[in-house]
Formats: sequence, structure tokens, C-alpha cells
Amino acid sequence: MRPLTIMTVAALALTSACGSNAHPAASAAAAPAKSPKADSAGLPANNANVPGFSGPVASSAGVTHAFGVCLHSWYTTASSGTRVHVQYPGPANISVDLSMADQSEPPPEAHQQFTVTKGQQVKDLKFPEIPHAGYPQVTVTSGQKTLICDPAEH
Repeated sequence: MRPLTIMTVAALALTSACGSNAHPAASAAAAPAKSPKADSAGLPANNANVPGFSGPVASSAGVTHAFGVCLHSWYTTASSGTRVHVQYPGPANISVDLSMADQSEPPPEAHQQFTVTKGQQVKDLKFPEIPHAGYPQVTVTSGQKTLICDPAEH
């Protein structure tokens, strides 16, 4: 039983370290997958067909994750907090969440949401300094589609 436990822990550690180059400020376990993957059924992922997103997507539980970055969206970090620039051609409901590099529960100020109307495309958000805050994730719901993507570090 003990060798099985050790192998499982080693496999999990190796798996969680895979995407750590994408977000150097985040821990290896907190970094999202950055390469296209097939969904759990073994079928290849489809390409995102939503403006503002790039790369293949895979769906689970009705939410689609766009591997790669949100086009024209970026973030910067400073000692005073995190600034996130979101650009999407609307209409959509958009929420931005800061990940926590130490896997702790994020505080309420690590979440912001807004609605982009048709024609409105850009929104700049300012998050206060939050201990252990990592990179932001953007969730866009437009019509019946929900996509999650990662803005690039600027």
C-alpha cells in the first residue's frame, strides 16, 4: 500500500508542476494548464469560436476553458495591487478572479464582475494588494457560452 501512496503523490506533484512556467509568481500547483488537451472522453478539443479568445477549448460541467490567453487582455502587478485590463467585444457578463498562490481561500476583494454591453469593449479593473494573490482568470458568459481564459502578464 505504501508504494502506491508514494507513486500517487509523486504523480500528482509532477502533474501540478506542468504549467508553472506561465505564471512565475504563482506556485506550481496553482498554475493552470497551458497546453491544449483532449477532454475526458478522449476526443480532441475544439477551437474557440468566440471573439476575444484563442486556442483549443475543452468543456467540463458546462464551462469551457480556453487554453491560451484572452486576446487583448492583460494584467500587471505592483506593490499597490493588481491591475487587469479586459477587452471583449460584448455583450457579455464578465467576472475576474485572482488566484491564490498558496491555495488558500480568496478574500471577497479578489473577485470583480461587470457587464459589457454591445459596443463597450474595454474595462480596467484595480484589485487592492492581497497577500498571496497570483494571476487573474477571466470568465466570460455570452448567451449560452461560458469561457474561462487567462490574460497575459504585461
